[in-house]
Amino acid sequence: MDKTVIVEKIAQDAESRVKSLLAEAEREVAATLDGARAEIETRRAAALTQARKEAETRILNRLALAELDIRREELKARQAEIGKAYAAVRHNLLILSGEGYKDLARKMLLTYAEDGDTVVAGASDIKKMDKAFIDSVAKTKKINLTLAPEAGAFDGGFKLTNAVCDKNLTFDGLLAELRSETEAEVVRLLTEK
Repeated sequence: MDKTVIVEKIAQDAESRVKSLLAEAEREVAATLDGARAEIETRRAAALTQARKEAETRILNRLALAELDIRREELKARQAEIGKAYAAVRHNLLILSGEGYKDLARKMLLTYAEDGDTVVAGASDIKKMDKAFIDSVAKTKKINLTLAPEAGAFDGGFKLTNAVCDKNLTFDGLLAELRSETEAEVVRLLTEK
């Protein structure tokens, strides 16, 4: 065998081997790229799914907060309505006069006054009560009852004072008690509107 033939044979084998290695390298590159593309697509799909879930969660959270804000505003509005209703009752009590006032005061005194009490009228009520009125209630109830000469440091209604305890029959005190007893029903009536 001639040297040239051997060199040519080695060169052909080498070229064939290089082509084979290049083809194998190209297949590996293509497989790696396909794998990378598949991995990227899988990660993209997972990231998109996660982003959608997070977006849905954020939307639900914002909706829940918005609903809470709406409820808070509705509650404020209801409380304002309730406040107006009780303020109107208070106003009507403060402007009550004549026989209407005396009937209310008489009923309260007949229910709560005890022997030895002093009636301390509120600033707006001191002129609506007189000794004759207090004496007539005392006579009806057969107790000793007196009217304080000065108004109390409150607006409407009165307080009954004695050595043992005081009874708060001021309009503000009575309305606070009434409100605690009736507020739930008032809210129910307002929500039915």
